[in-house]
Amino acid sequence: MLSISFLNKNKIKTIRFATFSAVRSVLAVYPVAGRFKFRYNGLFLTIFIFFAGFAFASPAYGATQIFRSVGPGATGLLTSDTAHARTITLTSGVATFSVALPDNIGVGDAVIIDTGGTDQTIDASDTLLFIHSRTSSTSYTLRTHTGSVPGDIAINDTYQIYRAYTSLANAEAGTKNTSIPIAFNGGNRDLVTNDEQWNIACYANGTTADTTAVDIFGWTTDIDNFIKIYTPTLLTEVGVSQRHSGKP
Repeated sequence: MLSISFLNKNKIKTIRFATFSAVRSVLAVYPVAGRFKFRYNGLFLTIFIFFAGFAFASPAYGATQIFRSVGPGATGLLTSDTAHARTITLTSGVATFSVALPDNIGVGDAVIIDTGGTDQTIDASDTLLFIHSRTSSTSYTLRTHTGSVPGDIAINDTYQIYRAYTSLANAEAGTKNTSIPIAFNGGNRDLVTNDEQWNIACYANGTTADTTAVDIFGWTTDIDNFIKIYTPTLLTEVGVSQRHSGKP
Protein backbone atom coordinates (compact mmCIF):
# COMPACT_ATOMS: atom_id res chain seq x y z
CA MET A 1 0.00 0.00 0.00
CA LEU A 2 1.40 3.41 -1.05
CA SER A 3 0.16 6.83 0.04
CA ILE A 4 0.82 10.42 -1.02
CA SER A 5 -0.12 13.53 0.94
CA PHE A 6 -0.34 16.83 -0.93
CA LEU A 7 -1.78 20.32 -0.66
CA ASN A 8 -4.85 21.05 -2.79
CA LYS A 9 -6.92 24.23 -2.33
CA ASN A 10 -5.30 24.86 1.05
CA LYS A 11 -6.27 21.42 2.31
CA ILE A 12 -4.01 18.43 2.90
CA LYS A 13 -5.25 15.40 1.04
CA THR A 14 -3.99 11.84 1.26
CA ILE A 15 -4.53 9.22 -1.42
CA ARG A 16 -3.69 5.57 -0.94
CA PHE A 17 -2.78 3.22 -3.77
CA ALA A 18 -2.83 -0.54 -3.87
CA THR A 19 -0.05 -0.65 -6.48
CA PHE A 20 2.53 1.73 -7.84
CA SER A 21 0.93 1.55 -11.29
CA ALA A 22 -2.14 3.18 -9.77
CA VAL A 23 -0.02 6.26 -9.04
CA ARG A 24 0.59 6.75 -12.77
CA SER A 25 -3.13 6.46 -13.47
CA VAL A 26 -4.05 9.12 -10.93
CA LEU A 27 -1.31 11.45 -12.16
CA ALA A 28 -2.86 11.25 -15.61
CA VAL A 29 -6.47 12.03 -14.62
CA TYR A 30 -6.20 14.23 -11.53
CA PRO A 31 -7.59 17.78 -12.07
CA VAL A 32 -5.10 20.27 -13.50
CA ALA A 33 -5.42 22.64 -10.53
CA GLY A 34 -3.74 20.14 -8.23
CA ARG A 35 -1.67 18.18 -10.73
CA PHE A 36 1.62 20.11 -10.49
CA LYS A 37 1.97 19.74 -6.76
CA PHE A 38 0.75 16.19 -6.98
CA ARG A 39 3.26 15.43 -9.70
CA TYR A 40 6.01 17.05 -7.66
CA ASN A 41 5.17 15.02 -4.59
CA GLY A 42 4.58 11.97 -6.72
CA LEU A 43 8.01 12.37 -8.33
CA PHE A 44 9.60 12.69 -4.90
CA LEU A 45 7.86 9.53 -3.76
CA THR A 46 8.93 7.70 -6.91
CA ILE A 47 12.57 8.59 -6.30
CA PHE A 48 12.31 7.63 -2.64
CA ILE A 49 10.73 4.28 -3.43
CA PHE A 50 13.33 3.58 -6.11
CA PHE A 51 16.28 4.19 -3.83
CA ALA A 52 14.64 2.63 -0.79
CA GLY A 53 13.73 -0.41 -2.87
CA PHE A 54 17.29 -0.63 -4.17
CA ALA A 55 18.67 -0.46 -0.65
CA PHE A 56 16.34 -3.11 0.75
CA ALA A 57 16.30 -5.42 -2.28
CA SER A 58 20.03 -5.43 -2.94
CA PRO A 59 22.00 -8.28 -1.35
CA ALA A 60 23.48 -7.29 2.00
CA TYR A 61 27.23 -7.27 2.19
CA GLY A 62 27.04 -8.97 5.58
CA ALA A 63 29.54 -9.25 8.37
CA THR A 64 33.27 -9.29 7.68
CA GLN A 65 34.45 -12.89 7.57
CA ILE A 66 37.38 -13.78 9.83
CA PHE A 67 39.09 -17.18 9.59
CA ARG A 68 41.43 -18.80 12.12
CA SER A 69 42.75 -22.36 12.30
CA VAL A 70 43.30 -24.63 15.30
CA GLY A 71 45.72 -27.57 15.36
CA PRO A 72 46.12 -29.37 18.72
CA GLY A 73 49.69 -28.81 19.86
CA ALA A 74 50.72 -27.82 16.32
CA THR A 75 53.29 -25.11 16.95
CA GLY A 76 55.60 -26.12 14.10
CA LEU A 77 55.73 -25.17 10.44
CA LEU A 78 53.14 -26.64 8.11
CA THR A 79 55.27 -25.68 5.14
CA SER A 80 57.69 -22.99 4.00
CA ASP A 81 59.68 -21.76 1.02
CA THR A 82 62.18 -24.62 1.66
CA ALA A 83 65.39 -22.59 1.77
CA HIS A 84 64.00 -20.03 -0.70
CA ALA A 85 63.47 -22.61 -3.43
CA ARG A 86 59.73 -21.81 -3.67
CA THR A 87 57.88 -18.55 -4.22
CA ILE A 88 54.60 -16.80 -3.49
CA THR A 89 52.97 -13.96 -5.44
CA LEU A 90 49.96 -12.01 -4.14
CA THR A 91 47.62 -10.15 -6.50
CA SER A 92 44.27 -8.65 -5.39
CA GLY A 93 44.26 -10.93 -2.37
CA VAL A 94 44.92 -14.13 -4.33
CA ALA A 95 48.16 -15.95 -3.53
CA THR A 96 49.85 -18.11 -6.14
CA PHE A 97 52.48 -20.57 -4.94
CA SER A 98 55.12 -21.91 -7.30
CA VAL A 99 54.85 -25.37 -5.70
CA ALA A 100 51.68 -27.05 -4.44
CA LEU A 101 51.04 -26.76 -0.71
CA PRO A 102 50.36 -29.86 1.42
CA ASP A 103 46.73 -31.01 1.37
CA ASN A 104 46.26 -30.37 5.09
CA ILE A 105 46.71 -26.61 4.67
CA GLY A 106 43.50 -24.63 4.47
CA VAL A 107 41.21 -21.90 5.76
CA GLY A 108 42.35 -20.05 8.84
CA ASP A 109 46.01 -20.95 8.49
CA ALA A 110 48.52 -18.14 9.00
CA VAL A 111 50.77 -17.19 6.09
CA ILE A 112 53.79 -15.01 6.86
CA ILE A 113 55.59 -13.35 3.94
CA ASP A 114 58.97 -11.63 4.15
CA THR A 115 58.19 -7.99 3.36
CA GLY A 116 59.88 -6.23 6.29
CA GLY A 117 63.24 -5.56 4.70
CA THR A 118 65.07 -8.27 6.62
CA ASP A 119 66.16 -10.17 3.54
CA GLN A 120 64.99 -13.80 3.55
CA THR A 121 64.19 -13.82 7.27
CA ILE A 122 60.75 -14.07 8.89
CA ASP A 123 60.21 -11.73 11.85
CA ALA A 124 57.71 -9.31 13.41
CA SER A 125 58.25 -6.73 10.66
CA ASP A 126 56.82 -8.99 7.95
CA THR A 127 53.28 -9.46 6.58
CA LEU A 128 50.82 -11.82 8.29
CA LEU A 129 47.78 -13.00 6.33
CA PHE A 130 45.16 -15.73 6.77
CA ILE A 131 43.73 -18.19 4.25
CA HIS A 132 40.05 -17.48 3.54
CA SER A 133 39.47 -19.96 0.73
CA ARG A 134 41.23 -22.50 -1.47
CA THR A 135 40.97 -22.65 -5.26
CA SER A 136 43.65 -25.27 -5.79
CA SER A 137 46.83 -26.52 -4.12
CA THR A 138 48.69 -23.53 -5.57
CA SER A 139 46.00 -20.82 -5.37
CA TYR A 140 44.49 -19.42 -2.16
CA THR A 141 42.55 -16.31 -1.17
CA LEU A 142 44.28 -14.44 1.66
CA ARG A 143 43.04 -11.67 3.94
CA THR A 144 44.53 -9.54 6.71
CA HIS A 145 43.79 -10.34 10.34
CA THR A 146 40.90 -7.84 10.17
CA GLY A 147 39.44 -9.51 7.06
CA SER A 148 40.43 -6.87 4.50
CA VAL A 149 42.05 -7.41 1.10
CA PRO A 150 45.84 -7.04 1.42
CA GLY A 151 48.07 -5.09 -0.90
CA ASP A 152 49.84 -6.86 -3.73
CA ILE A 153 53.16 -8.56 -3.07
CA ALA A 154 55.55 -9.22 -5.93
CA ILE A 155 57.15 -12.63 -6.30
CA ASN A 156 58.77 -13.50 -2.97
CA ASP A 157 60.92 -16.48 -2.02
CA THR A 158 60.48 -16.34 1.76
CA TYR A 159 57.26 -17.48 3.46
CA GLN A 160 56.07 -19.70 6.30
CA ILE A 161 52.65 -21.21 7.12
CA TYR A 162 51.35 -22.16 10.58
CA ARG A 163 48.16 -23.04 12.39
CA ALA A 164 46.86 -19.86 14.01
CA TYR A 165 46.14 -21.51 17.37
CA THR A 166 47.25 -24.70 19.10
CA SER A 167 44.00 -25.41 20.97
CA LEU A 168 40.37 -24.35 20.82
CA ALA A 169 40.75 -22.82 24.28
CA ASN A 170 43.58 -20.65 22.96
CA ALA A 171 41.43 -19.62 20.00
CA GLU A 172 38.66 -18.55 22.38
CA ALA A 173 41.13 -16.62 24.53
CA GLY A 174 43.04 -15.13 21.59
CA THR A 175 46.34 -16.78 22.55
CA LYS A 176 48.20 -17.23 19.27
CA ASN A 177 50.57 -19.98 18.19
CA THR A 178 53.86 -19.01 19.85
CA SER A 179 55.77 -19.70 16.61
CA ILE A 180 54.02 -16.78 14.89
CA PRO A 181 56.09 -13.63 15.55
CA ILE A 182 53.31 -11.17 14.66
CA ALA A 183 50.35 -10.24 16.88
CA PHE A 184 46.78 -10.45 15.57
CA ASN A 185 43.31 -9.79 16.97
CA GLY A 186 41.14 -12.30 18.81
CA GLY A 187 39.73 -13.25 22.19
CA ASN A 188 36.88 -11.52 24.07
CA ARG A 189 35.97 -9.70 20.88
CA ASP A 190 32.90 -7.56 20.25
CA LEU A 191 31.71 -9.02 16.95
CA VAL A 192 28.67 -6.75 16.84
CA THR A 193 30.59 -3.48 17.07
CA ASN A 194 33.22 -4.76 14.63
CA ASP A 195 30.55 -6.35 12.38
CA GLU A 196 32.43 -9.65 12.09
CA GLN A 197 31.69 -13.36 11.85
CA TRP A 198 34.47 -15.60 13.15
CA ASN A 199 35.09 -18.98 11.53
CA ILE A 200 37.34 -21.20 13.65
CA ALA A 201 38.46 -24.21 11.62
CA CYS A 202 39.61 -27.24 13.63
CA TYR A 203 42.30 -29.45 12.07
CA ALA A 204 43.69 -32.87 12.89
CA ASN A 205 47.26 -33.22 14.14
CA GLY A 206 48.00 -36.91 13.90
CA THR A 207 46.85 -38.59 17.09
CA THR A 208 47.22 -35.44 19.22
CA ALA A 209 43.91 -34.62 20.88
CA ASP A 210 42.65 -31.25 22.04
CA THR A 211 41.79 -32.07 25.66
CA THR A 212 41.65 -28.56 27.15
CA ALA A 213 38.19 -27.56 28.36
CA VAL A 214 36.70 -24.57 26.57
CA ASP A 215 34.33 -21.88 27.84
CA ILE A 216 33.14 -19.30 25.32
CA PHE A 217 33.11 -16.18 27.45
CA GLY A 218 33.52 -12.44 26.92
CA TRP A 219 32.53 -12.35 23.23
CA THR A 220 29.68 -10.09 22.12
CA THR A 221 27.56 -11.73 19.42
CA ASP A 222 24.16 -11.56 17.77
CA ILE A 223 22.26 -13.31 14.98
CA ASP A 224 24.52 -11.87 12.24
CA ASN A 225 27.77 -11.63 14.19
CA PHE A 226 28.69 -14.98 15.67
CA ILE A 227 31.40 -17.63 16.11
CA LYS A 228 31.34 -20.71 13.90
CA ILE A 229 33.48 -23.63 15.12
CA TYR A 230 33.74 -26.42 12.58
CA THR A 231 35.90 -28.95 10.76
CA PRO A 232 36.90 -28.03 7.18
CA THR A 233 35.94 -30.72 4.68
CA LEU A 234 35.40 -29.06 1.31
CA LEU A 235 38.08 -28.67 -1.36
CA THR A 236 37.40 -24.95 -1.25
CA GLU A 237 38.53 -25.08 2.39
CA VAL A 238 41.33 -27.67 2.52
CA GLY A 239 42.97 -30.28 0.29
CA VAL A 240 41.84 -33.23 2.41
CA SER A 241 38.89 -33.45 4.79
CA GLN A 242 39.79 -32.97 8.45
CA ARG A 243 36.66 -34.71 9.71
CA HIS A 244 37.11 -37.82 11.84
CA SER A 245 35.35 -40.85 10.38
CA GLY A 246 34.23 -41.94 13.85
CA LYS A 247 34.54 -45.28 15.58
CA PRO A 248 32.54 -48.39 14.70
